[in-house]
Amino acid sequence: MKRKELAALLLLAALWGAPFLFYRVATPVLGPVVLVFLRVVVAGAALLAYAAASGRAANWRPRLRAFSSSVPSMRRCRTC
Repeated sequence: MKRKELAALLLLAALWGAPFLFYRVATPVLGPVVLVFLRVVVAGAALLAYAAASGRAANWRPRLRAFSSSVPSMRRCRTC
């Protein structure tokens, strides 16, 4: 494995594992419901900004069911 590939793998591992460390630290402080709510709001704002920048934000109402993904995240936070 070359150095560039190893660096990419370590970066991916850090990006993949950082949220779990954040859940472990933030859940006792904020609580699982507030933490999941903040996560969904931040992700929704980022996706809406991306959609607006790419010109795809015209028809967003049918996609509101994506917020149902917060329920499994809440269960995951309770197990931390």
